[in-house]
Amino acid sequence: MTNKEQLETIFKKYDIPWNIREFKEYINPKPKSVTSILGKMQRLYVKSGCPSVFTFESSGINDLLRITIIADYKDVVSLLKRIKETFKDATGHFKIKNSGYCGIHVHFSLEGVPCEIQLAPEMLVMAVDYLHLFYEKWRDFQEEEISTSLEEQQKLFLNCASKDEQEILYRHWKEQEEIFKEKLKEKEQDLEFRQKVYQEVYAFLQYDQYEEEIAFALEEMNKVKGKSSVLQDRDLLPLFCTNLVTNGNLDLEKVREISEKLLPLLEPRQKKLIALVKENNILVTENVKN
Repeated sequence: MTNKEQLETIFKKYDIPWNIREFKEYINPKPKSVTSILGKMQRLYVKSGCPSVFTFESSGINDLLRITIIADYKDVVSLLKRIKETFKDATGHFKIKNSGYCGIHVHFSLEGVPCEIQLAPEMLVMAVDYLHLFYEKWRDFQEEEISTSLEEQQKLFLNCASKDEQEILYRHWKEQEEIFKEKLKEKEQDLEFRQKVYQEVYAFLQYDQYEEEIAFALEEMNKVKGKSSVLQDRDLLPLFCTNLVTNGNLDLEKVREISEKLLPLLEPRQKKLIALVKENNILVTENVKN
């Protein structure tokens, strides 16, 4: 049974529509979109504690240029070595999420621009392609903020002197609380579903047989600290260094404006990234099953 046939079996078991697109030797041939950059910068800004100075350079964004290389687990160790030989400052790690996803991510700079290479078997890439819909669905669900809002509504109800107002506030609070509980239940069900699918995909791919060997290769890669390339481009530098905070908040219009200027300057570097990957034999095209 091929990877696609096995994945189709798993998808049918969980009633997932079978509409997965075909992949070739790699995916993500273009830099991140403006919408994607905007969303990521918002999350990184909040994660960093909403500082008064926040730029592309200081944000910690590490995948303005990115590529996912389709490779079987048995080939990952040799590919990590080739990546390190090509990009001297490359460091790698397992990216583990509570959804059950565990990816092999490598980060480095190309002419000062942060890059990411992900290595994954085709079957896993296909599963992620579909299950990413669930990630997008819950990515911006602010559980703590909603919980805090409900607590504030409860205080308003308890402190309200007017009986009529108290009744209205109580009804609103309880309605919102029920909606929140339903959302949490739905989120938990989606999470459990993703975990089951990933578990079966990793079992079929025999991931556990290679995990220790890959972990050791990543450790060796990170031991050798290469010097990152410095951003010297006269067009990119001012965009990277502009403070994106206005009046104490992340200026989303400014992020959008700079992102739109950034993308045309990133596209030639994305092509260069793919060219370097091909030239240095980092693609394992013979393992791709169409």
